[in-house]
Amino acid sequence: MSRYLLIDLAIISGPLLFSFWRPVRYYRRFPALLFAIATVGTVYLSWDHWVTVRGDWAFNPEYLLGIKLFSLPLEEYLFFVVVPFSCIFIYEVLRAKSRERRVRFTRWAALALSVLFFAGAAAFFAQDYTRLVLASCGLFFLVAGLWGRRQLASSYYWLYILISYAPFLLFNHLLTAPPIVSYNPAAIWGFRILSIPLEDFFYSFSMLSFFLMAYLAVRGKD
Repeated sequence: MSRYLLIDLAIISGPLLFSFWRPVRYYRRFPALLFAIATVGTVYLSWDHWVTVRGDWAFNPEYLLGIKLFSLPLEEYLFFVVVPFSCIFIYEVLRAKSRERRVRFTRWAALALSVLFFAGAAAFFAQDYTRLVLASCGLFFLVAGLWGRRQLASSYYWLYILISYAPFLLFNHLLTAPPIVSYNPAAIWGFRILSIPLEDFFYSFSMLSFFLMAYLAVRGKD
C-alpha cells in the first residue's frame, strides 16, 4: 500500500467511524457533503491538474500506487474526498457540541480583504503557486462578502478553520517531508513551517472555506 494512500485513510478514519455518533448524526448530511465534493472538489482537482502539468509541484512515484488519471495519482483524487469529509465533520461536531456566537464581520471588511489578497496575487504574479493561492483567498472573500456573510459572521466557521489547521499541520507535514509532494522553488516564496510551504496554509483556507460554503448552500436546517 502506498504511503499517500495510508495518509488518506488516516485522515478519514476517525470521522468515518463516528459518522453515526448520535449527537452529530453526520450520515444525514452526506447528500450535502457529496454536493460540496462534486462541485468544489472538481474545481480544485482541475487546479491540481493544471499546476502539476505546469510544474509547480510533482508527486514522488516512490510513495504512490502508480495509478494515474490525467496527470494526477489516484491518491490525490481521494484527498479531495477525505479532506472535506473529515473537516466538515469538525464543523458538525462544533454545531452539535458548542454554542454559536456571532462574529462582527462586515461586507466591507470582506471586500477589503478580497482587494488585499488580489493585490498580493498581482504583486507575486511571477510565482505561479503563490499567485494562485492568494487569488483563491481573494475570490473567497469577494464571494462571501457579497453572498456569504452569514458564514463569515458565525463562530462555527472560524473555529472550523482554526481546528482544521491541527490535522493539516500533521498530514501536510507527512506529505511534504519525505517528500511525497515536492514544489518548484520558482513557484513559491520558499518560507516553510515544518516542511510545509507557507502557500499551503492559504490553499487550505480557501479550499475549506469554499467546501463549507457549498455544503451550507444545500445542507438545510436542523
